[in-house]
Amino acid sequence: MAQAHNCPCSETCVLQEALRMIGGKWKLPILCSLLANGKSRYNELLKNTSGVSNTMLSKVLKELEDDGLVTRVEYLEVPIRVEYDLTDRARALQPILLELIRWALNTRDAV
Repeated sequence: MAQAHNCPCSETCVLQEALRMIGGKWKLPILCSLLANGKSRYNELLKNTSGVSNTMLSKVLKELEDDGLVTRVEYLEVPIRVEYDLTDRARALQPILLELIRWALNTRDAV
């Protein structure tokens, strides 16, 4: 009889937690836009994240902020200016994402 193999971290799988933080349709495009372009205003992110709605962008930015990946700075000017930037925690993802890109490029024809 085959033995079942469970995730070694079973109940508190940190990999699942990490994937929850960066997974979904819009989180990686937003993070990549901030990695490529640096600090950005809301409308810049909307433009650079093709296809995302206002509601979804706002929701995802809030989730990224809650997870400590994005900072939101509001400048008390008229009109109010808001900028989003990556935290050091999110910047630490850059080499991982680059390696994932290399892996995808190297294995895309193997399927």
